[in-house]
Amino acid sequence: MLNHADHATTIYRNVFRLPPAHVMQIEAGGSVRQFRYWSPAEIAPIRLASDQAYAEGLRELLDVAVRRQMRSAHPIGLSAQRRLDSSSVSRARRPRVG
Repeated sequence: MLNHADHATTIYRNVFRLPPAHVMQIEAGGSVRQFRYWSPAEIAPIRLASDQAYAEGLRELLDVAVRRQMRSAHPIGLSAQRRLDSSSVSRARRPRVG
């Protein structure tokens, strides 16, 4: 039985998960090394001048993140269910006037 409190086990015998933000390196000789490649503590605080600047910065970063995931040789479709997460990534780009 899978223990949901144990984040290392899987449904497979002798196959384990890596902790979040970790990578495992296995050398040809069989040596194994596991290390963290990222930590939230490494992120520098962001201080902007206004709430509007935070909103614009978030929009810009969200647009970049969505574009990076939309690699396709075919047109992209979206099924939005009136939730905040769906509508935030699917907003229409309107030309700026004036």
